[in-house]
Amino acid sequence: MRLVDFFDRAVALHPSAIFIQQGAVARRYSEAHDTSHRIAAALQRTRGAARNPIGFYMPNDWRGIE
Repeated sequence: MRLVDFFDRAVALHPSAIFIQQGAVARRYSEAHDTSHRIAAALQRTRGAARNPIGFYMPNDWRGIE
């Protein structure tokens, strides 16, 4: 199984459970799932037919996990 398969299973079984918490921010599995799919769709639209690698530079916090 891939790591994302474990995440997808958790979303299916426990969508309202807390996925990640940092300070006052708590994200549920369903919220993280929706956000990650929106990011993936935007990347696919931006990249078009090109299959070039993409890199990310971000702070080490909850937003990087999604």
